Amino acid sequence: MKVAGIIAEYNPIHEGHRYHIDVTRKTLSADAVVVAMSGSIMQRGIPAFFDKFSRTESALNAGADLVLELPAAVSAGSAEYFATGGVRILNAAGITHLSFGSECGDTDKLTELADILATESTEFKSLLQSELKAGTSYPLAVKKVLDITCPEKASLLDFPNNSLGVEYIKAIKKYAKDVTPFTVKRLGAGYNSEESASGEYPSSTSLRNTLVKTDAAFLANNDFSDALFYAILEKADVLRDFADISPELANRILNLKNQYSDFDAFAEALKTKQITRARINRCLWHILGGITAADAEAVKSPAFPEYVRVLGFRKNSPAQEIIAGMTKSGTKVITRLGKDAAELSGPAKEAFEKDLRIYDIYRQIMLRKYKNTLDKKELDKITKPDYSGLVVLP
Repeated sequence: MKVAGIIAEYNPIHEGHRYHIDVTRKTLSADAVVVAMSGSIMQRGIPAFFDKFSRTESALNAGADLVLELPAAVSAGSAEYFATGGVRILNAAGITHLSFGSECGDTDKLTELADILATESTEFKSLLQSELKAGTSYPLAVKKVLDITCPEKASLLDFPNNSLGVEYIKAIKKYAKDVTPFTVKRLGAGYNSEESASGEYPSSTSLRNTLVKTDAAFLANNDFSDALFYAILEKADVLRDFADISPELANRILNLKNQYSDFDAFAEALKTKQITRARINRCLWHILGGITAADAEAVKSPAFPEYVRVLGFRKNSPAQEIIAGMTKSGTKVITRLGKDAAELSGPAKEAFEKDLRIYDIYRQIMLRKYKNTLDKKELDKITKPDYSGLVVLP
């Protein structure tokens, strides 16, 4: 069976995503499309605009057959960890191809660049270390070194989907050698573009900017301001234990905590030349969600993934066959949170419980924000407990 995998956020889903799923299925003649989707935290360090079950239903309606959850340690990780975790989860699901969008639409070019970055020549490493010691942020340092060592390929990294595609290919080469990468050229507005959502293929950023002006029930970072401040106070002595937080950043957080007003303002105050705003956002979410450096490193461990969480599937599709195949191969598959989750132990249980806790925080804040503006049916739909969620469509 030919199974195409897609790593996504769908925050929210738009016509470009539907186009991607459709082209992937048709071009690859795929028997099934499996999506590994972020849960409650996005890779840029922002909360899911809509809850994960609503987004799962949208993904299934857009053509996916099976939706799996990216754990928070993956979904809120850097591009490398996001790609590594997503590829390894989809590999456990038995995908034959990984499909991703890119600005260049050329798998060969991205593979060539991935090979360069994966091997890192002596010259490359030396130049990179010099840039990092000079205070350049890691993404910009890599770009500067490529400008020197292979300028004909460096321009690919000017575009975020190309950059993420390179990380996917690097992860495939290391963890999923039997998977074939496949890219679909991105159409319409660019990633993070704020162009009007009235076009045929608007970006998710554009859609969010439009939706905030409507009656849509959504969450943004500042809705979590109080929860974050409490977490910083509660965990002040162990900030260095959280993923991606250096001793310098931990000290900066503590030194500036008395200036705290809200999530976004604090993140902006913490930003430096060396640390991007997206990384700051992710670090703050790591504190809020309790995501430690050990949780992040587990994504690269031989045992990962110790479990795979199913968010939803289509009955009349190969989804159940894929789920059965995962179980047969030894992967712990969680479809409902009763007996399946109870069988987890050790680090796997701890990681899973952190995801449940993050969603509990998410739904509680959603409940408080909209309890006086939505009717009971609408409120129940968007604030249902995590343990009740499994989207099954015909």
